[in-house]
Amino acid sequence: MLASCVNLFMGCNRYFKPVVLHTPTAETKQASLKKLNTENKFFIIRNKDHSYAMKNLVLDGAHMAINASLREIPKGHHLYINATNDTYSDDTYNDDTYRVPAQGTPEVELFQEVHLFVNDTTSLDITHPFVLPFSAVEKIEVIENDKKRTTNSHVWGAICIALGVGLVIVLASKPWW
Repeated sequence: MLASCVNLFMGCNRYFKPVVLHTPTAETKQASLKKLNTENKFFIIRNKDHSYAMKNLVLDGAHMAINASLREIPKGHHLYINATNDTYSDDTYNDDTYRVPAQGTPEVELFQEVHLFVNDTTSLDITHPFVLPFSAVEKIEVIENDKKRTTNSHVWGAICIALGVGLVIVLASKPWW
């Protein structure tokens, strides 16, 4: 029972982390967003209080802006948004690494997300086309698998299972009277 509990708490988990892209100028933002858009990433615009999915992205190089339509974020794309509200953070490791919960969000969707952070805190009108100047984007985060943390989790899970099996074998071979 002890081994099962240890495995439950330390067992195999998948971890993810946001990777901030270095984009100091509007031109580097444009290049990064163009590359991510060709990779069919799922774009989310975020400010302090609101988050929206960005659909039908068109990068306008002449006006240095993104044209898009905004929608509510669909189910399956809320994990990182919730994680930044400390729902899934793991303070024992790193504030920028998060665990994918076991009942979880499909990881395929999670690892396709790109978060564009803006400083404007007003609510956006999702019924009209939206234009976002590259200069308004303060930070671009791409969600990636944290391979090191995930591998460590799998290794420790396997060790706990092996120790649990060994303990059961030892205890089963001893008489209980």
